[in-house]
Amino acid sequence: MCLKNIVDFFRDNGYSLETSIEQPKTINGKCFDSMKEFKEFVISNLKKGYPILVESVYYGGHYQVIIGYDSRTENDGYLKDVLIFADSSDNTDDYNDGYTYFSAFKFFKMWFDDLFLPVEHRQQPYVVVKGKIQ
Repeated sequence: MCLKNIVDFFRDNGYSLETSIEQPKTINGKCFDSMKEFKEFVISNLKKGYPILVESVYYGGHYQVIIGYDSRTENDGYLKDVLIFADSSDNTDDYNDGYTYFSAFKFFKMWFDDLFLPVEHRQQPYVVVKGKIQ
């Protein structure tokens, strides 16, 4: 499913969003150039209770929802940090409970789509769902 279709669906149903489609991009076409920026983005949205819908080359065309960030590394290191996902394709651990986890750093490096999304939406695709508009 195209990222724009997801954005349109949420907006048509009265949700407030932030999306990579509308964010300013760096010279590399990304929303976030550093792991530090990405970590701050994730944590600040999760603290507000906003889930983050993402798609990456790891699953190719499959969306996951970031619902947690486990900072396992101190002093601005990121190599042991973990993202926690709500994921309908829960096949990366030994429990089929709808939750998965993955290296935050590795996800950041693989956070692009090379086949399914239009070229202009392939770098760091995301939708932050902020809730229903009153």
